[in-house]
Amino acid sequence: MDATMENIEHTLPLYSNNAKKKSKKKVNSEYTYKLSEYETMDFVKLRVSNRYMFTGRRNASRLAWRAILKHMGLQGKMTASQAMKKWENLKKRYKELKYPPPGVQVFPHSWRWYDLMSDAMEGRLAGSAPIIGPLPPGTSESDFLPDARPRKRNMIGGMGIMGLHCDPDEMDNERAALETERAALEGEREVMGRERMALEREQAGLERELANLDRERAQLEREKAAVERERGLIEKEKAQVARDRLAVERDRALLAEGRAAAENGAEGQSSKTSGQRHPGSLERTERFLKMFEKLVERM
Repeated sequence: MDATMENIEHTLPLYSNNAKKKSKKKVNSEYTYKLSEYETMDFVKLRVSNRYMFTGRRNASRLAWRAILKHMGLQGKMTASQAMKKWENLKKRYKELKYPPPGVQVFPHSWRWYDLMSDAMEGRLAGSAPIIGPLPPGTSESDFLPDARPRKRNMIGGMGIMGLHCDPDEMDNERAALETERAALEGEREVMGRERMALEREQAGLERELANLDRERAQLEREKAAVERERGLIEKEKAQVARDRLAVERDRALLAEGRAAAENGAEGQSSKTSGQRHPGSLERTERFLKMFEKLVERM
């Protein structure tokens, strides 16, 4: 029994040292492909336009990124993990500039990708890139660079047995992606709340303007009614002037007849005497009529 325990104690350090050596051999410096400006824009647009593939299920993110990399022709230059990390770094940088801590002054537009990520996170890039489907079933794994991450092994009965593949880094990345998207949605909700308040203020202003217009319309209706009443009075005055003109014409005709009779001398001395009185009264009457006609013409 003691010999067995000694063998186990000697064996465990050897296994531990071998594991460390193996891990040192596997964890190498991984080459990171640097995207060009055009590739970065295409990268972001494809990620936003194909958001439906990132369901949060197991391996969904890895397969989606592989489909995007294959569409961009980068399947031999960048791994799915690198693409995922690139996307998370972009979102993290955008979030730091969009929502800085209190009292910290930032200059968002000093970052060249701020406007692009702002459009991406606020949904303005939806449909800006083609919708690509998942990888076909016959796609060879050799077309893609390996992720170069160690897999967990379950130690059962002293034998190394490969258990079900479970990638904690990928799960953490997907969880971080969901948290970032949730934070972005919260930011969008706040922006929408402010916009809703602004719209409500504008609506209240429009309602006040409509009320003012209604009051002005009512005032115009009252003024229009007053104008109509004045027009009716003017029409009545015109009718009265027309009647006065007819009376003047009749008086003028009578004066003409009287003047003709006076000139003919048909009447006697009494009529001559009266004829001497008539011309003065006639002249006064004519002057009065002329003055009245001028007054009527002015009206």
